Amino acid sequence: MPFSYYLKKFSCKEKPGFLILFSTKRGGMVFLREEVFLGLENGLSFPKEEDSLKNLGIWVSSQEEE
Repeated sequence: MPFSYYLKKFSCKEKPGFLILFSTKRGGMVFLREEVFLGLENGLSFPKEEDSLKNLGIWVSSQEEE
């Protein structure tokens, strides 16, 4: 599963090691550990985080279907 085409990613100065992920399509926002983000990009599985990201519209089944 890929990240949404509508994802915007920002570094978080207040929380080093975290990213701010924002869905411009659904308005969902979350703080996510940078290592988890990189792991997801590289195909690792993080079931708890994936469920939360799906609910926010940040993690999608396919960018084409989105």
